[in-house]
Amino acid sequence: ALVMECMALQPQYQTITGWEATEQSGETECAGFDQYKDRVFELAVDDLGINRIRLEIRSGAENSTDWFTQYLNGQISAEEWSAHRYEIINDNGDPNVLNPAYFQFSELDLKIERIILPLRERLVRENKKLFVNLNYVDFEASQFEHKNFPQEYAEFVLATYQHIQSKYGWVPDAWEVILEPDNSGWSAEQVGNALAAAASRLKAGGFQAYFIAPSTMSMSNAVSYFDKIINISGVQ
Repeated sequence: ALVMECMALQPQYQTITGWEATEQSGETECAGFDQYKDRVFELAVDDLGINRIRLEIRSGAENSTDWFTQYLNGQISAEEWSAHRYEIINDNGDPNVLNPAYFQFSELDLKIERIILPLRERLVRENKKLFVNLNYVDFEASQFEHKNFPQEYAEFVLATYQHIQSKYGWVPDAWEVILEPDNSGWSAEQVGNALAAAASRLKAGGFQAYFIAPSTMSMSNAVSYFDKIINISGVQ
């Protein structure tokens, strides 16, 4: 009877409810973007079933100069923009006093307006919701690094949430702490400290945040990163 009962048990399988893609659609690189974008978004939603988007924000969004707008306007070359896009210039010496002049959201806004909003609207028409995963990216070294100052990182995260809420009336569904920390020079301890600081700062600012980590480039690094991150005070 015991054998028969065990054989009668039904196997349990994972159910996939989200299908994510990165927001890159040639929105600044391709002159014909306006001609093909509607078809791309239609196929993304209706054919591929995309309902999650990884919206990237570069570490260099904290800077005294809006390098992206200069590049977009043809004032600087793609090479010069590339040289500055991850360059962090700290707004001031106090992570609790935010200087808005040092936060440049022009690239983020362009991605939201050209890609995220059209996808959101298309999914709403189908009674579905777009899950927006805002992903911090930091692939080059700066004299000042958020990873070394968790409270400054938290200030950056809060500034981003406040900007999106103020301008678009919504906030990201998740914050991915750092893309490929093992490829960006971030230790597991730096990821965990940044996560804990950001969580505390967002909560104090009235935001309920959901975090994604460790996002390692190498699958073999994921477990060791996670084990160290989860043991840092404030992460759980």
